[in-house]
Order: sequence, then structure tokens, then C-alpha cells
Amino acid sequence: MKVIATFHPPSSVYASAKCRFAEDTDYLVVAKQNKLEVYSVQRHGLQHECSIDIYGRPLAVAAIPIPDTNLSNAVVLTDHPDLSLIFLRLERGKVVVDKLLDLRIPNQRPPEFLNTVCVHPTGTVSVVSCYTEKLKVIVLKDGRYSSDFDVSVREVHLLSMTFISSRMDYYTLALLHYHYGEEGGGIELVAHELNLPESEMDYDPSFSLTPTGLSRKQFPYPTEDIPIIAAIGPHTYEDDDDPSDRCGVLVLGGRRIVFYDFAGEEQEDVQRGKRKRLDVVSEAQKAKTKRERLSRRRKPRMGVEWPWGRVRAYCPLEIDSECPLPRVLVGDTHGRLAMLVVDTVKSTMTLLPLGTVSAPTTLTYLARQVVYVGSHTGDSLLVRVHSTLVSPEGALDIPVDVTTITPDALASAPEDNIDGTVVASTGSYVSELHVFKNIAPVLDAIVVDVDTRSQPEIVTCSGGSGTGALNVVRHGADFEMLAHAHGLPDFIGAWPLCDWFENSKHMHILVSTCEQTMLFKVADDTFACVDAEGCGFCTARTLAAANMRDPPQTAGKKNVYPNSAKAVQVTSRGVFLVEYEMGTGTYSPRGSWTSPPGPIVAACITPTQVVVACAGRSTGPYLVYLRLVGSSEDAVLEESINGPVGDAGDVEVSAICAMQPDATKDHARCFAVSFWGSQTIHIVAVNTDARGFQTIYKTGPLPSLARSLTFQCLSPADQGTSSFLFAGLTDGCLATYAWRRGDGKRESLEDPKMLTMGNTPLSLTQFTDASGRPTIFVSGDRPTIFSWAEGRLQNSPVMVQDIVAAASFETETFTSCLLLVRPAGLSIGRIRDLDKLHITTIPLGYDTPTSIVHDPTTRAFGVGAAHTTAVRVGDEEITSGKFTLYDDRTFSVLGHLDLEDREVVSSVQVLHYDIVGTPTSLFCLGVPNYSSMLVESSIQSRIVVASSSPTEPMENQDPETVTLSVRAVRKLVGEVKALAVIRDSLLAVAVDSAVKLFKIEVINPSTGELGLNQVADWNLTYMIDSLVSCGDYLLAADLFQSVVVLKVSSSANKSVISLVARDYKSLGLMSIGAASESDIVVGTSKDCLCSMKLTKVHGSSVVELTGRYHLGEMVTKIIPGQIIPSPDEVLKPKLIVFTVSGRISIIMNIAEEGDGGDDDDKEAIFMTSLERNMEHVLPGIGLAGHEGYRTQHSDVAARGFVDGDFVEQFLLYNDNDPIVKHIMSGRNQAEALGRSTESIRNILKTLQAVH
Repeated sequence: MKVIATFHPPSSVYASAKCRFAEDTDYLVVAKQNKLEVYSVQRHGLQHECSIDIYGRPLAVAAIPIPDTNLSNAVVLTDHPDLSLIFLRLERGKVVVDKLLDLRIPNQRPPEFLNTVCVHPTGTVSVVSCYTEKLKVIVLKDGRYSSDFDVSVREVHLLSMTFISSRMDYYTLALLHYHYGEEGGGIELVAHELNLPESEMDYDPSFSLTPTGLSRKQFPYPTEDIPIIAAIGPHTYEDDDDPSDRCGVLVLGGRRIVFYDFAGEEQEDVQRGKRKRLDVVSEAQKAKTKRERLSRRRKPRMGVEWPWGRVRAYCPLEIDSECPLPRVLVGDTHGRLAMLVVDTVKSTMTLLPLGTVSAPTTLTYLARQVVYVGSHTGDSLLVRVHSTLVSPEGALDIPVDVTTITPDALASAPEDNIDGTVVASTGSYVSELHVFKNIAPVLDAIVVDVDTRSQPEIVTCSGGSGTGALNVVRHGADFEMLAHAHGLPDFIGAWPLCDWFENSKHMHILVSTCEQTMLFKVADDTFACVDAEGCGFCTARTLAAANMRDPPQTAGKKNVYPNSAKAVQVTSRGVFLVEYEMGTGTYSPRGSWTSPPGPIVAACITPTQVVVACAGRSTGPYLVYLRLVGSSEDAVLEESINGPVGDAGDVEVSAICAMQPDATKDHARCFAVSFWGSQTIHIVAVNTDARGFQTIYKTGPLPSLARSLTFQCLSPADQGTSSFLFAGLTDGCLATYAWRRGDGKRESLEDPKMLTMGNTPLSLTQFTDASGRPTIFVSGDRPTIFSWAEGRLQNSPVMVQDIVAAASFETETFTSCLLLVRPAGLSIGRIRDLDKLHITTIPLGYDTPTSIVHDPTTRAFGVGAAHTTAVRVGDEEITSGKFTLYDDRTFSVLGHLDLEDREVVSSVQVLHYDIVGTPTSLFCLGVPNYSSMLVESSIQSRIVVASSSPTEPMENQDPETVTLSVRAVRKLVGEVKALAVIRDSLLAVAVDSAVKLFKIEVINPSTGELGLNQVADWNLTYMIDSLVSCGDYLLAADLFQSVVVLKVSSSANKSVISLVARDYKSLGLMSIGAASESDIVVGTSKDCLCSMKLTKVHGSSVVELTGRYHLGEMVTKIIPGQIIPSPDEVLKPKLIVFTVSGRISIIMNIAEEGDGGDDDDKEAIFMTSLERNMEHVLPGIGLAGHEGYRTQHSDVAARGFVDGDFVEQFLLYNDNDPIVKHIMSGRNQAEALGRSTESIRNILKTLQAVH
């Protein structure tokens, strides 16, 4: 049984629309995979309001105007798995689903090109293109669904559609479609009139827009991005009162943008009259008339050259007083943005280049020249279009055969130029206001631990269409580094001090090395060293330091501890008391306690107490309890309680901390003490009667010594469950204990957990972030912050390395900051967000990365990429491949290898080989050449083996001196689809339907020339799409059958590939990944995940299908690994899944063969039961519901997988909620879960912690 949960949500944007749900606020609805995000448009930008999860893939979003108001609702078209319309409206200040309309019609053919919804400008009707030769008409009333009916159309292959407002008494729908005629076919523009009272659409073309064929030269066959039509409404000049003949339709997407105008009312009435008087004509005459109509190409009223690629998206701009002409923003497939100005009175169009953005899937104009750019292959953007030049950089290239004029000459350009005007590009008129990160589509990915510190990161090959990129995805706190103080090495601790206890601003910093202590005065953003000894501090190594309150004063029946300017320092020699002098701005000595029974080895300071641990006594570890006594002026340190602690065999105290669940109290009753020897932690209470210490609780032995202890209530409102004792161990592990107060106020530590935080000893610091949330900062080689959120303990790695110690730091300049002690000096930084995904993008422009590998030996990433050059519509786009080495920390280019035209890198692997005694990293590239298809019957490919020179670690090399050299080339007949490495010695190659095995050999020892010797092969009958290795096993996947498990047996003389098992189910596999040869997960062409395992049946090995789960989108990569380690053994992250929408999901195993036995089976059955009960209570938004959505394209229910994102919704409801009660009880007694809600929440919190 497996659990799948989302680590990074889908980031690709499919569609967007601006709506006005409320009277005074515009909203932006953004459609992503399985989700709608709603933003309000504010003056400072977009503000996220809510998200709506849906079971389906949204295709289009449109606003529904509400008649006689300035308000609008919204409608969303979804397909896959089920075609439906989702109507949205505002209810009680929240955007909700108003209606879900089922559009499914049995046995209907889906459209080839167009799935969209179009709404009439009046908001009274909308039309949906959902099936071939059929449209769904939705009648609307007050912005909401009223009724619907189907109409048939003769246009089979629709490309685009829009309502055109020729006359208000007709609903006319313009259609752009492709027809396959006798002369090769072409694109035709036609219109039909919609008759709402009769619930039908005229079969014959409308007279509003004369049918016309478009030039095949200007509008070639749509291979990817289809042409678009846009209605242009009337506009008026001040001296012109008759706008009736200025409506029309733009056709975008070809080498020219053309405009066709509508027929006038008189002409329409004449043609309608003629049609009524016509007699019935013969079928032959009808066919002749149709051929004449299709061959007729009406000359457009005007047009303008489009000098770039196919149009991907457009949006009209608002007409204002400064520019009364219609303006349209147009973006092409490579993100080149231009503004089209349409003057229908003077019959001319002007094209103004604006700049480059991400390749848009949607453009939405918001307000004040601000436009939302949604993208599938690049970051989505919020941009502003300026009327003046923003930057001279970013000018768009315009082909030389396109005539342009300069911006200065635009004012003197001819007015009646029907061929249009293209203005030369002089720079960029676009500025970015906000970036919405997008890592889609993920073409390849790896998970690596670059610094080998158990803090893995994901590197994805993403993007395309001019926005290729490598994305580094890390999980952790958002840490902002603010300042560094270099030249202060070898510090091991720092203690900021305030002038007064109740003053939060720090004035001095006490820092310590292993041998001495130094004092720095903080002045704004500078540190000045002052005489520590002259201020009363001991110059020996400091163990602890802090501000303290004055001795207690009696106020009624209780003691009050006044504010104080005093501070204490603890060293191995004693405890030193100092006081801040306001007049001199420095400290003065006020006394000391220098008579410990032995060297002080650990200390703890509270606002009113000092507890030190002493060594060297024959009785073992010894604690001394100190406090301030006397008046404020003559306060002294007094030893009030002392005594031994620990058990026999405990040598010495290693760490001590106060146990203060209530942080508002200044006095601690109990202390946690850890020991050398037993490596245990004791809770000791101060026994005032016996004037000693009493042990009230003991932990079990820890795996290593506790170097640092701290106790913190992470949520003051929930002390009973959010108070923890943290122990930082010397081996880099962190132990956590939940604090519980039992009967008789006896404390206990429960639920012990161990987390690996690296390899160096840990130091712990209490810290309050900028939002006032208590946290624990763990210093080490993997710094981490622990906090309390969503009812559980959460940890967030901090993207800073090598922290020795840390302290809370607050000044006028640095608020809510951390002072970090690092090997190179002191640093100051701020935590901005505790739970955040960090995405670092390395833009590659027109190089789209397709495959990636990491080599720890050379500390480099090897990336294969396809380079494309943006071309004009209709021109041939040539792709060439390249291979580049990047430094794995800085991503600077170390070397690159250019391939031939039409060669691409399909796969990359790295082998390590000893060449004449020199260990060498060999990058193996699978390189198919698609130009061979033009002259030969099959594709030709090469296996290219390259190495870097020099071969030493590249981090110490000048990038310009590192080159890639080809060491071996092997030509193959067929298309190389994938490479895999067996035991770092053999290279497996998937070529068409065969798996070939190659071995590296040295041909010429003097020159280091290598060769690829084929040692084995195996034919699988069908074309192989994916190939991965697990130890000695190869797992191959093809589109027509399923998984083949092969085993490679190698000896000194030969290698053999043998068949282990084969699955003959036709699943249409697109990707494959495996945690082991018996734990396989595949992605199918039907957007499903399937789990398989290698097992024995009647003595023979077979591949058994154990699970099936409909994910809803194409899986592009499945790799073994984990990002966040699991805090327990119930859930074990095994695989990471990547999709075309940018989703990253984690697959965790609940039960694994040989692990846990019946206990794991019980957990798997329980998780399945929980999901089943929740499906009946929380159906979700979608026709199929959760159960139906996960079971798409199958007659049996989804099995083998639990939807982790879905079951985690249980945590959103409290125990008294009726929803929880229904989930717990099920529909009958057999479905009752039989567990407490607390145990369920604990399991789900563990699940949340892993992704």
C-alpha cells in the first residue's frame, strides 16, 4: 500500500479571467490543474482570497456579465475526466460554486482542436464547444444558469469562436474552422445566427459575416497553436456619429493579422429576403455552391504583418479618453508581446512591439495598464505596460522582409494604410511587478545532496518556448541574510545583552572562543570592541550569559521581581555580576561567586535564577542554585541550594536547561539535566525543604551525548501539547520529548523522537520570529527551525550552512533577527517564513533542458538541452542539441559540447572509469539525429562519451580552462530513447525495441582513446520509451505493452541479459521508476499511476499489478529518493513523481514486504478505510467525486494508493464537528474506524511532515 501526497503543487496556468464579483472590487480567477485560485485586484497588486479544489482539468474561464449592473460572475469549463461547467459567484463575501453542469453526451466524438466556452457580451447566453459538430448553448439569467440546449453545426474542425455584435436583435456566433477539401483544405471564417426562442442555430451561414477562406500562405495548417478570432466592437470619433459599419472580427495566428468587417443592416435584410424567395435547389447545386463558397476568399478590409511566431494568447485593452481606438495585446509562442491598435474608420492597423514576457497561455488585462500573464512553460507574471520606453534592452527582432517605421515617424504615417504599419522595436515597454514561480513542464529531474549533509534538493529540467530553465527546489525556512562581520573567526558562542531587562534592544554582545571572551558594543549597524575585563566580565571562556531581574520585593502576598540593568556571566571559574551604567554607556562589576566545589561545566540562567553544574567531586555531578538577594543597589549572588544529581556511573553534567512551560513566569521549579556516562536526561526539581535536588523523571539512554538542552512551549495557548524538551546530541541527531504534567503536578517526558540534523554537534537556541511565534533554532551543519503549526511539531531547514551557535538579536536596525556564529565570523539574518519552498531558477533562454545527471566526483551537473530559434509563422524551426556542464553550487558553466543540427540529447548518464590509472568521470549521451528521417527510412543515433579536462574537482578550476572532449562515439541504427547504468560499469541503451549493453574499453592507452564494445542485447518487440536500472536489474517500459524486468549477469569475459518477468497488460506506459526491482511505479498514457511488484507464481517470476491511481495529468519522471525524512517508520518515502503541470508528489510505502508484518497491514487497511469514509462525507467539486476521479478509465475502483492530500483534510475539522462524527462512524457499523480521533490526527500529522 502506498500514500501519495503533493510536495509542490501544479504551477502551470491554463486559463484566467477578470470578474467583478463585488461592487467595488475586481477579481482574477486563475485556473490550474485541479484548482481555481481567486485573487482580488488591489492597488498594491494581487491579493490571494481563496482556492477552490476541483476534480478535473480546467480549460477555459470566462466572466458572465450581469445585465443592468457592473457586476459579473464566472464560468469554468473543465474536461478530463468529465466535461463540465462550473459556475462561480460571490456569497457572503466568499467565492462559491453556484452550479455544476454535466456536459457529457454518450458516444460523441471530442473536438480535435477547440474546447472552450464563449459568453455573449450581454451576459444572456454562452456557447460551449465540447463535441465535434455539436455546440452546447447555455441560457443565462442574472449572471446564473437558466437552461441549456444542444445545436448542430456543419463546421467539423473548429479552431476558434466568438460572439460578434453586429445587431442587438441577433446572437451571431463567428466560427473559424479547418476544412479538408479536394485542394488540400484550408481555414474558413463563417458565422451562424443563434435563435434562442426556438432553441436552435441556423444551419446556413449568417449574412452578418460573409463566409470566406483564408490564405493558406498566410495561415498554414495549425500544427500546435491554432489561429484565434477576436471580435472588435464599435468605437466613435468625436466628429462621427454613425459607428454601425465599424464592427468586425480579427483573425490572429498567421503571418498577417487581418480584419473582416460585418455587413450593414440593409445588406443583411436584402440577403435574408433573397433566401426566403429561393426555391429548393438540387443536391448537386448545393455541393457546387459549397465549393464556390469555400474557394471564395474575400479580401480583408485591412491587415498588418505579424513578424513573429504563432499567436498563443490575446486580450483587449480598455478604451479610454486618451486612446478611443480598440487596442489588443497579442503574445506569441515565445513570449513576444505587442499591442495592436485597430482604426476601423481609417482602415488601418498599427503593431507596436512591447517586449518579452513568458510564453503566455492567457493574457488578462486588470487595470491601470497592468496585465496578468499566465504561462505553461515559464513563470506567470504581473506586468505593467508603459507608454514610454522602460529599457533600451529587450528589443524584439523583426525579420528584414517586414517593413517597419521608427516610433518618431509614426505620427506622420499614412492614415488610410490598409496594409498596416509595424513600428520598429527600440527596447522594452514592459516592467515586471510580480513573479509567480512555475517549474512546468518538468522534462527530467534528479534529487541530490550537493553538500552531502542529508539536506537533499531537487533539480528539474523545465520550461520551453524561450524560457528553458533549471529549477532548484528546496524545502525550508525563508532566511534573509542581512549583515556579516568578517575577521572574527573561531567563536563558539554569542550572548547579546540589553541595557535593561525589559528593554528588547540589545546594546552589547558577549562572544567567546574556546579560550577567551570578548565584548562588543552595538552602535546601529557597527560593532566596536570594548574592554571586557574592565567592565567586570571574566575573560575566560563563557558558558552562559544573560540579563537578570533585581532581587524580589514584596507586593501584597507575592514577590515581584523589578526591572534591572544587571547581567550575569558564567565561566568555568565562577559567576560574575555586572550592571549597565547609563551615564557611561558600559558595564561595571557588581560582584561575583567564585567558590564552586569544582570546575563549572554547564549553566542555565533564568530571569531570577542561576544554576551551574560542577565537576570534580567524588560524589559525582553536582548542582549549585544561585539567586540575587538584597536590595537593587547592593544585590549579591547567594548560593541557596546545592546537591548531587544523577545516578551511579554518571561522570559529569553535559547540559542543563530550565523547564518553564509558562514563559511569562520568571522562576523555574524544575530543570532538565543530561549526563556523561549514562547519556540520559533527568528532570530534577528544587527541593527547598531538603535544600537539594530531587529527580522526578528519567529518560532512557540516548544514542550519544546531549551537548545542548532547551525547553520551550511553542504555543502558549496550548501548553499541554506544544511544550517540548529538545536535546542536541554530539552526533548531529536531535531528540525531542513531549512534556506532560500528570497527577500531582508531576512532569514526564513522552513520545520520544530522533531526527538526524547532520553530523556535527548541535546547539539549541530559543527564538521568537517576526510574527511573535516561539521557535527553536538548531545550529549545526544542517541548521533547522522547529515550530508549532497545524497542531503538530514542524521543522523547516534554513538555507545557511555551518552554524556553530545562534542567539536572538534585536536592535533598531535589525529587528526580529538571529545572530549567527559561523567559522568565518558573525552574521545577522531574519526568518521571513518558516514553511516555504525555495525555488532558484537558472534561466537558459532558448535552450530547453531535456535531461540531467549529477556527478559528485567532479561536483558538476551534466545537462542535455535542445536549442531552438524563434521563427516566424510558417518558417521551419530547426532544433539542435547541446550538452553543458554546470558547477553544482554556483551553476556557472564549466564546459559545453555542441551537437549537429537536428540532433538532440535524449538521455544522459555518468560512468566512472579508470583510464590508465586515472579515475575519470565519463558523461554518456544518447543522441538521436532526426534529420536522417528526411533521407532514410529510420532514425540514426549516436552514443557520445565525453569527459572534462582537467579531471580534478572543478570547484577549484577556472571555468574558462575546463573543456569537454569526446572520448568515444558509437553509431546506431534506430532512435535512442533512454540510457541506464549497471553497477557503474556497463551502459544499457534502449534503441527502438532493443536493449543493448555496452562496455567502455581503452583503445589507445597513450592517448586515452576509448571505445564502446557491445557485449549483449535483448529485443522486446515494441518500441521502448523508458529504461531504468536497479542493481543488476533493468526495467523497461513500452507504450503498447507494459513492464519488462531484465537481469544483467556479468563475468570477466561476457555479460548476458536474461528475461526475469514480463507483464502483457496494455497500459500505455509513459514513464517508469522503481525503489527496487520488486517495487515499481509507472505512469500511463491515461494519466494514471500504477504500482507493480516482482513476485513468484507457481515457481515463476511475474510482474503483478498491485495498485492503480488516476492522477489526472501526464507523469514525465519517476525517481527514487526522499526530500524530507520521515519522523517514524509508519510512512517511508520511496519515490518522487513529476508531471507536466509542475506537480511534485511523494510516494510513501505503508507496508513493505518483510517489514512490520501484520502491523503494517493494519495501518494500510486503516488508511484505506479512512479514505473511503471521507469520500462519502466530502464529495468535493466535480461530477465524479473523489472516488470516481481516482478511478477514471477503469471498471474497478482505485486501489493500492491512498490520496494523502485528501485524507489530510480530516485535520481541518475539530472533534465536535458533525463531519468528523460521520467519518468516524461510516455508513454502517462495519465501516466504523474504531480508533480515536487523536490517533488519526497523529498519523496524518506524520504524513504532513513528510511533504
